[in-house]
Amino acid sequence: MIKFNPDTDIQRLDHRLIYYCLLALFFFLPLATSPAVIASSLAIGIWLLSGSFVRDRHRWLHQNWTIPLAAFMILTIIGLLWTNNMTDGLEIVSKSRYWLLAFVVASSTINEKIFRQYATAFVAGLLILSAFSILTYSGVVSTAIKLPTIFSGKSITASLFLVLGILFLSFEYKLRSQLKHRLIIISLILILFFTLSICGGRIGHVAFILLSPWLIFNMLKDPGILKIALLSIISVALLMASPTVQDRASMAVKNVQDNDINSSIGIRLHMWEGGSKIFIRNPLFGVGTGGYPAAMEHYKKPGLTKENITPKHPHNSYIYIAASYGITGLMIFLWLIYTIIKNGWNRRTSIVGQSILGYSLIFCIGSLTDTLILSVSHAPLLALLTGIGTKENE
Repeated sequence: MIKFNPDTDIQRLDHRLIYYCLLALFFFLPLATSPAVIASSLAIGIWLLSGSFVRDRHRWLHQNWTIPLAAFMILTIIGLLWTNNMTDGLEIVSKSRYWLLAFVVASSTINEKIFRQYATAFVAGLLILSAFSILTYSGVVSTAIKLPTIFSGKSITASLFLVLGILFLSFEYKLRSQLKHRLIIISLILILFFTLSICGGRIGHVAFILLSPWLIFNMLKDPGILKIALLSIISVALLMASPTVQDRASMAVKNVQDNDINSSIGIRLHMWEGGSKIFIRNPLFGVGTGGYPAAMEHYKKPGLTKENITPKHPHNSYIYIAASYGITGLMIFLWLIYTIIKNGWNRRTSIVGQSILGYSLIFCIGSLTDTLILSVSHAPLLALLTGIGTKENE
């Protein structure tokens, strides 16, 4: 859809190589972890080895997110000093390398045209994921075939990515005037919407419900409150009509009624309760990087199955930060999130700002039921959009 000429749009070789790595990263984020990790590692490696991190420091050194992001990364490292679990702590520190992607992107040549290339690659990956998922759901493709689908154990990640893809396409729809382009975009939105309706990630359904008025606003030529409200209700009703969505909602209610501690809801309530108690006992600096699992040993409850006795994290980014780093870490984390949202809001008239703002809200919603800050898919994406939210490069 968007022609791109690296020879004229990106002059420096290191920026061009980083561009191709990031393009691959956006494409593979919804599809496969390993290729995405390789692409991100290559981008960071090129940024370091080429000297771009020094040569382009004026682009990232004085951004409004530089201090909170650097503080968060440093806190993750020095949190090893008071952790009681060095093994898990080192694993978490190794994952913090994804935050370097914010500096990589900020150092590179970024404009709206290039951003739309990245976003298009992301949506392309989502459409391939959707195609495999729909074929599997319909029985055309056997579940025995190992394909990337929404049924492969990462339904939370997939559901949130699907909502982001739908939002991005609605932004693109708003910019298009030709009927054929709009019909294509509507068709793609319907594919992603159907995939979301058969996806088991409940938090993705919640995110769609909360953000549906924004989606409808983007799709209307002459938006009004009544129109937006009516069409939002219709879109939510269509989602709720899905047997998968109904089953997942009724399962959540049943889990609560049965008070089953090993259910999806029950174990989360247990982890949140324990994480909150850990924070209360260690309010200033928490239990350190990786210290949550060992600290949870004090709050074990009878009836827990073997795999649930020592959870790695509380499936909530806010509780994880509070338990691990106390009020200090929580304030830094909220400062960073606020900065990203602010950058998206300040550029809300552009597709770049809309996308940053949209994903920031999706990340905040998703972090209520999963520790997205540790996710090998969501943490890199948040870092990328942090860097893209910097002052525009001309």
